[in-house]
Amino acid sequence: MKIVHLCLCGPFNDNWGYQDNIIPKHNKKDGHDVTVITSVFINSTKQEGYEKVEPGEYYLDNELK
Repeated sequence: MKIVHLCLCGPFNDNWGYQDNIIPKHNKKDGHDVTVITSVFINSTKQEGYEKVEPGEYYLDNELK
């Protein structure tokens, strides 16, 4: 099954323990083709607000990034 997660309402940080991160990983482990569409904002590495990152496409878990 193909699954698309839309996370457009707030920042999205890779490898954090939020539902936006955990649910797609479990979907992938269950054998589904998973896509996550997010905003271009992440939580600031300076602990102040948000940072904008370049839009792009990449893959997690030791695949093409």
